[in-house]
Amino acid sequence: MLHVVEQKLDPKVFMLLRKKVGFQFYSLEDCSAALKNTLYTVEIREEDKTIGIARIVGDGRIVFFIKDVVVDPRFQRKRDRQNAY
Repeated sequence: MLHVVEQKLDPKVFMLLRKKVGFQFYSLEDCSAALKNTLYTVEIREEDKTIGIARIVGDGRIVFFIKDVVVDPRFQRKRDRQNAY
């Protein structure tokens, strides 16, 4: 079963999932600062394991970007039929 977790993305989880897909490396300090200044985060978890993340960054008023959409390679191109809309 998949679960959505909002606003609780841990910098270490953020770094590890980005590393799994070959995204650019950032220090833990940089990831912590980036997440602190992020407007919204979301994680998709299977049990207690994060398999996908995304965040929204912006100025809080006019400009918003969906950023760092990352899915664990083992779960890419799959669909959870139980949770399908």
